[in-house]
Amino acid sequence: MGSNGGTVELNNYLQERRMVALLHWEDKQDGPRHEVTWTSQCKIDGEVLGTGTGSKLTAARDAAANAALAVLRARNNDTEAEGGADAAVSEPET
Repeated sequence: MGSNGGTVELNNYLQERRMVALLHWEDKQDGPRHEVTWTSQCKIDGEVLGTGTGSKLTAARDAAANAALAVLRARNNDTEAEGGADAAVSEPET
């Protein structure tokens, strides 16, 4: 994916197709305060297209957005297609 981060790239992709109003996020956090894990679902028109996890909400959303982009690109036969349906991505370990 690009260097802008998954959420920015997804937003740009959806804006180009006049679909940004269909984007919705569902976020939850688990674990103790000092070791929180965020899980984010990226939904387009009510359908979960990507799920991501991370130690920060932004990382979880970026991962979910990258997974959703892969699904959208594959469905639209875009040249940057990667991944597959119901893709789930986690942030890299640090």
